[in-house]
Amino acid sequence: MDGITIEGTDNLLKAFARLDTKEMKKVHKDALNKVTGILQTEARKNLRGITGRHNTITKTPGGSTREPLTKGITKKVWKSGEGATVTILGDYRLKWFESGTTERITKGRMGTRYRKPKATGKMTATYFFKKSIDSKQSNVEQEINDNLSKAINRVWNKK
Repeated sequence: MDGITIEGTDNLLKAFARLDTKEMKKVHKDALNKVTGILQTEARKNLRGITGRHNTITKTPGGSTREPLTKGITKKVWKSGEGATVTILGDYRLKWFESGTTERITKGRMGTRYRKPKATGKMTATYFFKKSIDSKQSNVEQEINDNLSKAINRVWNKK
């Protein structure tokens, strides 16, 4: 079959309805995967602006290695194809960059590293993930339409 051109959402919905269920699911998943990739890229870009160590592999005192912070921003398209998730909880350290921490103080104990109570700092909230969502939210609808139309054309060109 020939490829179809899609200008409006009405044409998009009609073309989408002409696909069988397996093709619909695949097209939907492809579009969601690309849109979540855009949001993931924006979040990683904002993280680079927050810390210079966004791409550093660190070693723990036990000898194991930690992945870079940018790997903690993950995306997942649901198996059912009904939605997708982009999260910063792939690395527990990112939540501290997002929401900050309160002033932290160690407890003083004899025979340990800290004999007297010691202030260990406070992280200010940067909201890098929230900012990336807010900046890309207006473009998401247009991106979904564009990606759906491209994916539908790809399916029709293969037939």
